[in-house]
Amino acid sequence: MVIWNNTMQRSKPINGVVFQGEGLVFKKLTLDHSRRLSEWGVHENKLLSDYNLSLMGEEQVKVWFLLRKEDLFTKYFAVFTKEDQFIGYVGIKDINVLFKTALLGIVLDPNWVDMGYGKLIMRLFLDYYFNVLKMRILYLEVNEFNRRAIRLYEGLGFIHEGEHLEPFDVEVDLTGDPDYLHDRDCFVEVDGEIHTRIFHMKLDLHRYLGRPIK
Repeated sequence: MVIWNNTMQRSKPINGVVFQGEGLVFKKLTLDHSRRLSEWGVHENKLLSDYNLSLMGEEQVKVWFLLRKEDLFTKYFAVFTKEDQFIGYVGIKDINVLFKTALLGIVLDPNWVDMGYGKLIMRLFLDYYFNVLKMRILYLEVNEFNRRAIRLYEGLGFIHEGEHLEPFDVEVDLTGDPDYLHDRDCFVEVDGEIHTRIFHMKLDLHRYLGRPIK
């Protein structure tokens, strides 16, 4: 469990900063932050093309932000390094204040993956989620082919709860694509349409407090 100390602050937001620790700063997501998505890189893996947020136009960015703008059911944070590099975002939606549950969302700039930042962001965010927001269960959904993310979540204590199929609607041609062929077992064809298998995972407060993070 991440321990809050003098390097991690929970005071009222100053300059948009909600909390920080271990060299990362979490700010309330704003439209100006969203416009900086244009600085992000692009995934070479076509299966991740939906996460190429740097290719969005101005109007798409506005719609993207409105879907993540904070309200009673949604709370998102832009994640920065101390050098003000915008490296990702993390947040929750479908917040249920009665049962203290929510659904996770996290995305990193492709230029910053495979550097340990995903795990660090999640460790800091889980501490905020359970110890500050006082939530009890965090749910997430992840594509079966995203094995790296699944390993991360499992290492943090998330457990599998179920799965479902949904159309894999990406605007790229996957014919002969090596990444698609490599993970072909993660997809199912239904009525001539490619569907992806989505895993449901969850982490509850009891497991978070009682299980060391790998």
